[in-house]
Amino acid sequence: MSKIGIFFGTDTGSTRLVAKKIYSLLGEELADKPKNINRASPEDLLKYDALILGTPSYGIGDLPGLAAGCQERSWREFVGLLDGHASPANAWPCSVWAIRNAMPRASPAL
Repeated sequence: MSKIGIFFGTDTGSTRLVAKKIYSLLGEELADKPKNINRASPEDLLKYDALILGTPSYGIGDLPGLAAGCQERSWREFVGLLDGHASPANAWPCSVWAIRNAMPRASPAL
């Protein structure tokens, strides 16, 4: 049986922490260590029978990535790499979690 692949995108590190907690709960017999999506290829996802994907949330439905103000590549850039590949999320069991961006925003001037 193949292990579960855990992939995450993060800008502040919160999503990475959740990925590590999920991994510790599942254990190394069931899951591989979490991998940041900015260091992954489509082939990395395709080797798993099941996936757990994590992402921060930005704006109103924006995929995190450079265009959303992230400091590193993330899901937005990764999705562009999927052209021409089978989509693991459509073919295998997949769980997704999202963390609300808790970065403080400037208050509008009154």
